[in-house]
Amino acid sequence: MLPAHHRSPYEVLVADEPRSRRIHHRLRYRVFCLETGYEDPRAFPDGEERDGWDAQAAHFLVRSREQGCWVAAARLVLPHPERGLPITAVARLDHAPHAASAEISRLSLVGQARQRIHRPVTGRSGHRAAAGEGFRPRRRGPWRTGAILHALLRAGLAYSLDHGIGAWYLLTTRSLVRLVERALPVRLEPVGPACWHRGERIPYRVDVAEAALSLGREPLAGAYALASQRLGETQRAEGLLLREVG
Repeated sequence: MLPAHHRSPYEVLVADEPRSRRIHHRLRYRVFCLETGYEDPRAFPDGEERDGWDAQAAHFLVRSREQGCWVAAARLVLPHPERGLPITAVARLDHAPHAASAEISRLSLVGQARQRIHRPVTGRSGHRAAAGEGFRPRRRGPWRTGAILHALLRAGLAYSLDHGIGAWYLLTTRSLVRLVERALPVRLEPVGPACWHRGERIPYRVDVAEAALSLGREPLAGAYALASQRLGETQRAEGLLLREVG
């Protein structure tokens, strides 16, 4: 967990207008169609991965403050009046999710964001060595994935508290659960047996209020912003993403 005074290297935006939602879907296309092969790219000729649950969801984007490019996306799906949550169509839960619940899904981290950071070697003068001149991976830095997940989960908690969402559900792997628990001190409670959905997946539940309390003095204020409030910056960063995807 980051100390309260630390400014995250990642900014989280809620995609609340057409341009940012387009970025969100393009990033999902890159990850699920081009990088992991989970989805058939031919099914999305416009280069935007989407499904029938997106109309029920709040869409999140994560951007590197230093580079200005998009590195991750996720969504919080709210219950459909008739279908409930997506998880109920795949997994057998030991209880029915209540109305004030949401499901975390479509967690997408671009390939470069899953790599470790190599810290540069600094000379006696304290200056960073130039590339090719004493620049070597002396020791490993933190996982980028952990920092991204930390920012994204904090934003999800803040958004959920702002919108009366009391619990999260997610269908995921044990390895991702370990990453989430390292990134943020949240308790993921198994709520049903494992099922097969693109590999073995287990349904979990997170109590939002309990997770927010576990942050202690780390503030949630400012954990996310609306993309419509960052419109100019979003326009510039969209170009970065389009070049990467293309």
